[in-house]
Amino acid sequence: MRSCCWGPRGSSSAPGHAFYGSALLLDPGKKYDLRVTVADPDGIAGTNVITGTATTRAENIAQASSLMPTHYVNPTGDDKANGAAPAP
Repeated sequence: MRSCCWGPRGSSSAPGHAFYGSALLLDPGKKYDLRVTVADPDGIAGTNVITGTATTRAENIAQASSLMPTHYVNPTGDDKANGAAPAP
């Protein structure tokens, strides 16, 4: 059994072994305490419980009705148009 962690191995910049997961249905802009329990039938080197904190990203998204287009695209438009205004 070999213990390893996320980070460089020797002279290589490749990351070590890692586990990935998701925490779903969280509130935006909120701090959460996390606890991860790792289980492996072959055994675990080191502790099998890891704790930490993480903060979700805030959702500062404007309402769609308030957004103004920055470029106009028309599939039958003129290639000479710069897209800064709708075609007449």
